[in-house]
Amino acid sequence: MPDDRDQLATRIDQIAVELRQLPPCTDWVAAFVDGDAVGTDEAAFVANCSAQTIRRRAIEAAAIGKPIGVWFAKSVWMISLARLLDAIEEREGRSERLSAMSRAEKYAKLSAPQQNSPLGERAATR
Repeated sequence: MPDDRDQLATRIDQIAVELRQLPPCTDWVAAFVDGDAVGTDEAAFVANCSAQTIRRRAIEAAAIGKPIGVWFAKSVWMISLARLLDAIEEREGRSERLSAMSRAEKYAKLSAPQQNSPLGERAATR
């Protein structure tokens, strides 16, 4: 019995070390509001590929311990723009990252609500 207790204590210590090495938990709602969490269509535009390719790359990245997004409800991927840009640079180099950043800025401008639109007026009154 004493060996079991010692083994359990050792294992708990190992788990504690592993937990401390994990990245901090993030708030995906805040990330979405801040513009870091994007859908697969936007991520595909930024990465200059298809949404299907983004989903495949997200699965591959998670499999090697470098996730670029989170899969919700077994149907929707939310991709971290910052992690996507890092992955693009790692895969294709700095110049492609800069191109992807330009596409991200362009997408943000294209999808931003116009100030004169009814949506913009409603958002301003809340």
